[in-house]
Amino acid sequence: MDNILYAKVYYENGKPYGETIEEHTLNLLKNFEILKRLYYFEIKENLKDLTPDRFFWLLKTAVLYHDLGKANDLFQGKIKKNFKAILPSNIRSKTGNTTQLTLSCFFA
Repeated sequence: MDNILYAKVYYENGKPYGETIEEHTLNLLKNFEILKRLYYFEIKENLKDLTPDRFFWLLKTAVLYHDLGKANDLFQGKIKKNFKAILPSNIRSKTGNTTQLTLSCFFA
């Protein structure tokens, strides 16, 4: 089996794509930054026991680690088995990268 860690399968124009944990996390980090920029002051006004910096640190930590359990061999085996049922040949992520395993996004 390859060494890619997948988070999920999604469909674009009827074609299935495997989204790696890295891709998924990087997309969530982009959305986190958008959320922070657009709603910072609204969130700040509604916080009672947390400072905005602490709130956004906690949220970013959740973004970084929420799918880490999907690196488990059992989960990866199930998701890759599902890929093989959907895709007739080599599994490709949307970026086409099928060899690189990068966890650096978890330590940003």
